[in-house]
Amino acid sequence: MKKGRAPEAVKKAAGVGMIFPNRGVSVAVASLNAVLETYERFPDVYRTCGVLPDDLTEGRSLLAALQSADAEQEGEKTKKKETTQGRIVLRLRIEGTVDRIIGAAGIAFKDQPDVLKLFTDLIPASGKKKAAPAPKA
Repeated sequence: MKKGRAPEAVKKAAGVGMIFPNRGVSVAVASLNAVLETYERFPDVYRTCGVLPDDLTEGRSLLAALQSADAEQEGEKTKKKETTQGRIVLRLRIEGTVDRIIGAAGIAFKDQPDVLKLFTDLIPASGKKKAAPAPKA
């Protein structure tokens, strides 16, 4: 388009001279959309600049492939979020059940501290590592 001396309005609409950051599929899709939509509005300018219909057909197929890949990636992200949510819900259910069991054991075995200790020992630690005891001098 630059060498074909297209009008500035057409160049601007097609994104000529713009910098498209290489940050993801969405940027590539946007740039291809700009070129293809501008072609729909100014097909004669494209032809005089040497852009062939086959080039645009190839651009459309590339756009379709990119959109498909983008949709697939978004589906994978959603799927991962759903499995993470499922694990969180399951963990919370287990924690609630363990809390109820410990509570019931506290009531049932309040007179038997040895048995109650067996239940309370099942509660996992906070996850923080304990500091190693200082060596004796």
